[in-house]
Amino acid sequence: MGQHSYRGWLTWCEESMRRVRSRMRKGIAMASLFQSLRWVHIAAGSIALILFWIPAIARKGGRTHTRAGWVYVVCMSVLS
Repeated sequence: MGQHSYRGWLTWCEESMRRVRSRMRKGIAMASLFQSLRWVHIAAGSIALILFWIPAIARKGGRTHTRAGWVYVVCMSVLS
């Protein structure tokens, strides 16, 4: 009887460790995703900061003004 409960306890421990390892793998994947999204956010913000001045300086309604303005809008959408 004592050996039977020991085996049950071992099985429980093994299952518990499998669940912990699975959660750790998911946590690592989420951390990697977070890092990637953070760099996309930083890049879009940097581009938006630079592009802000092009439509502000360019002739209103001109080709440069319009294109830079749309790229700025896309970058700001990525930031939000």
